[in-house]
Amino acid sequence: MKGKSLGSYESGDCGDAAPSPEQSGVNGADASSRVMTIVPPNGQFKFAVFLVIVAGIVSLLNGLVAVYANSSFEVGPSLGINRYSFCGVLVIVLGVGAILGGTASFKLRRLTPGFAGAAMGMVAGGLFGFWCGLAALVLFFLSDEDL
Repeated sequence: MKGKSLGSYESGDCGDAAPSPEQSGVNGADASSRVMTIVPPNGQFKFAVFLVIVAGIVSLLNGLVAVYANSSFEVGPSLGINRYSFCGVLVIVLGVGAILGGTASFKLRRLTPGFAGAAMGMVAGGLFGFWCGLAALVLFFLSDEDL
């Protein structure tokens, strides 16, 4: 049946005959001719990742300043823990998470780690980190990458 098209079938078929592998190109001769192309990420995606990493760095710096700031209110005097150092450690963890989210988003070319990193940068980065994270979220939504 070399002269038939993909949609044709014999008179005895019920109309649901699948095309042969040679016709469909799944495992036939046409399969070797298909080449997978890798498209580099667009500029919006790259700039959004950059903004997430900047928000993470700002969060990290805010946390370091909070850890080394002096406070008169001691949470655990015997352990040397005050309220600024406790919150500073949380902000440092969020900053590292934002940096890791940005780099994972760039390496994997997925938006989900970038969304998480931008959210962490918005929460812990202060005013500058908030605006960097918000701009990154907008650019992630406008980019052509997959989730």
